[in-house]
Amino acid sequence: PMVLDDLGLGPTVRRMVSDRGRRSGIDVGFDSQGIEDRLSPDLESAVYRSLDEAIAGYLALKPPSVLVRLDWSPTELVATVEGTWPRRGDETKAETSETAASTTVDTPPALLAMMAEMRSEEQEADRAARALSAGRVEAIEHRAEALGMRLAMRNEGQVMELVAPLKH
Repeated sequence: PMVLDDLGLGPTVRRMVSDRGRRSGIDVGFDSQGIEDRLSPDLESAVYRSLDEAIAGYLALKPPSVLVRLDWSPTELVATVEGTWPRRGDETKAETSETAASTTVDTPPALLAMMAEMRSEEQEADRAARALSAGRVEAIEHRAEALGMRLAMRNEGQVMELVAPLKH
């Protein structure tokens, strides 16, 4: 967008985040730390487009919220987009305790193994439903590699981290 040329990455992303959150009805938060710097036009555009792609991808998954963060250092910009969901740890522990309490000593080992496998499959499906699609990740990765940026997917695909070098 032209506003990117006029205002720079931080203000443009802040505006995009606000617009996306309002249109989707999902809370999209934004934070920028450090002293914002201008990037080359190609790099600024690539970072913006990558963030836009990631935000759209996470919003399509319908999380309770999405967090976007720009961390500026003298040598690099780390741009992070995170789809946030409630932690499953407490729910899983409660379910496991409940299941264990209701399982009698007479439960055959094969049935216990099948129940554990079903829980594992449900957890895997849950993780996949919270991760950016492979197609989106691939598009962002190609853009990143073309301009010397690094892309990392963290927390089982719930967090995208893009690192852009700052050249002075």
